[in-house]
Amino acid sequence: TNDGAAKYHLDLECLLKEHWSCKKSLMEKPWNWREETDASLSPKSYHGGRDGAKPSWNSPGLCFFAFVLGGALLICAVFAPRAAASTDSYVIRHSFVGDDFFTHWSFYDGPDPTHGTVEFVTFEEASGKGLISAAFDRVYMGVDATEVLSGSQGRKAVRLESNEWFKDGLFIIELDHAPIACGAWPAFWMYGEDSQHAWPRWGEYDILEAVHNQTYATTTLHTRSNCDQYDVNKDVDFSGSAWAGNEQGGPAKNCWVHAPNEYENQGCGQKQPQGSWGTALNQAGGGTWAAEWDPDRRKIRTWFFRKGQEPADLLRKEPDPDTWAMPTSFFTLHSKYCSPEHFQHMRLVFDTTFCGDYGDATFSSSCPATGMSCKDYVQKNPHVFSEAYWSIRTLDIYRRSSEQPGVLSAPVGVSYEKVKRPSSGWTFSGLILISLGMTGLIGICYAMLNKADEASLVDQEMQGLSSCMEDVREMDVETTVDQTRRW
Repeated sequence: TNDGAAKYHLDLECLLKEHWSCKKSLMEKPWNWREETDASLSPKSYHGGRDGAKPSWNSPGLCFFAFVLGGALLICAVFAPRAAASTDSYVIRHSFVGDDFFTHWSFYDGPDPTHGTVEFVTFEEASGKGLISAAFDRVYMGVDATEVLSGSQGRKAVRLESNEWFKDGLFIIELDHAPIACGAWPAFWMYGEDSQHAWPRWGEYDILEAVHNQTYATTTLHTRSNCDQYDVNKDVDFSGSAWAGNEQGGPAKNCWVHAPNEYENQGCGQKQPQGSWGTALNQAGGGTWAAEWDPDRRKIRTWFFRKGQEPADLLRKEPDPDTWAMPTSFFTLHSKYCSPEHFQHMRLVFDTTFCGDYGDATFSSSCPATGMSCKDYVQKNPHVFSEAYWSIRTLDIYRRSSEQPGVLSAPVGVSYEKVKRPSSGWTFSGLILISLGMTGLIGICYAMLNKADEASLVDQEMQGLSSCMEDVREMDVETTVDQTRRW
């Protein structure tokens, strides 16, 4: 129109083809139709509808974006803590096998707590008699196999207790020979005790033990009261041979050393697979055991791997037990059954005793051909104990990477404050992500609720375009198409 003051021209092609960038122009000066320089050409006319409705950020695209963002943040909140836990991998803290092996252990030379026909000797005597030796790739621990004994004499052997105690960890032991003989009772185990906490206050974890000529090892827990494994079952939680039997022939699932219907100090025991001990194991070149004591994740697990069947990550010294097959032994430390506090400040122990509480009770059924008592057999037949020795190829201790090496272990009797480690569950970052995710979802809900009341941004633009076209039709356009194109 020509009102005598200024002449405005409307670019019809722009309007029809590219309404998002559509402009009105002054003859002398371009003018953006979104600017509010003229009340007669204010945004209300062609942007936001004729009624001047306020723009609303609730277009389908924005809603979809908010939905994706909120969902992604919630997924991160759920899985990020688990991913962080999975990256909290085991790292090696100590490899024991080497020339200095025995410097990390104390030689116990007191009376046998299990009342065995044994005499535990000092480092000096054991070394002088050739009962022990250590090299860079092998540790040997044997027993006397030469002396005939009498009276109350016991056969000379060693009992080693680590100079350090532990509060958790993954313990890997590889043997190429395990002690075996009628009358022998070897074990590799852990227990906690000091002058203020008498056994079994801090518990006992027998990683592997056997007696006489058994062809399998047994993994057992010994505890104070209120530690029961009644909800743990073979082939569901562990793949070993069976539960050890109690006095009534049922499974011994109560770990308390004075549990009713169980033998005194029997504990809760699970039998490892056949071939995990004895002649078959030694003839096959030995095997590997992995013992995981994990109070934070509420479990104690043990695996036996035959020679040549070790997991690849274990051979690389990067063990990830969660990727291994079902453990051959499993005990829960869930507070409902047996709280983690039943096992604390435990030391590693190697020992080979003879007869004792366990050996005496099982000798006649295990070695009937001897025709004598366990004690007499041990005293009178030294030559049968030439195979009662340990040959250790690996003894590695792993800890979680998040744990501080400074609290790996400490001398017996030294107290410490437990360092709080990152939880494997909900973390602070996880809670932040949850909050962000919920905010995104709430935004979606708000946008969808407003959808019914207000037109979307796209709808408003289309309404503005329709208004613009109506005005165009009302104009007296005194020009040709060619002129319009030139404009």
